[in-house]
Amino acid sequence: MVVLFHGLIVEVFFMKHPRKFSEYFILFIKGLCMGSADIIPGVSGGTIALIAGIYERFINALKSINVSFLFYFLKGFIDSDSFKESKKRFFSIDFAFLIPLGLGIIVAFISLANIVGFCFDTFPTYTFAFFFGLIFASSIHIYFSHRILFQNWSFIIFLFIGLIISYLIVGSASVQMEHSLLIIFFAGVISLCAMILPGLSGAFILLMLGQYTFMLDVLRNITHFNFDSLGYAVCYGLGGIVGLLLVQKVLMRQCQ
Repeated sequence: MVVLFHGLIVEVFFMKHPRKFSEYFILFIKGLCMGSADIIPGVSGGTIALIAGIYERFINALKSINVSFLFYFLKGFIDSDSFKESKKRFFSIDFAFLIPLGLGIIVAFISLANIVGFCFDTFPTYTFAFFFGLIFASSIHIYFSHRILFQNWSFIIFLFIGLIISYLIVGSASVQMEHSLLIIFFAGVISLCAMILPGLSGAFILLMLGQYTFMLDVLRNITHFNFDSLGYAVCYGLGGIVGLLLVQKVLMRQCQ
């Protein structure tokens, strides 16, 4: 297993995509920023990716994920030539971008879970004020970087539609749902879809579904090596993978 993992790292990072270590480190830092935004209600990791100038690359990297390599891998036990096709499709995935970025997001989730939880418990008003400041600042940045769009009437119409929908969502009371594995799975599907789209906060979606503080506690327990709630984290992660694949398919159709 160690040999296979080492071979994957060598082929992905040094043969397929020869780059400087500093480039991977910068991607890792940007992943930290995205993960930090994703864990905060109201701030979108997709918005941070847009500000950091990697959103288009991020979407293309998601589009490069082709899960059909699993089918060809299993088929390889019947037809050995399918192993070659499986390897080809597997290494067509942009791991050189996704791995350092994903590691940064995971590290941010783990490191900030306790900090955000403590702030919510101790300074809720100041915490939400800080969140509002982040949202306001990101909105100003997006306006000045895309203000030419405001000369397009269709853009302005959709902007106001988005504002009305946002107001209705924010003004409504949060849904109270039980914390079953099935609910957590679907919460993962919805929130991870939102996390990668600029302007949509996956954490806020979790908050509206009544699952944010619960999943935050699950993550905090894991960071303290308490794995009693690990099943919830696994279900949420599986739902997130499904959500990412769904968004990937939609984006691929939109780009065609």
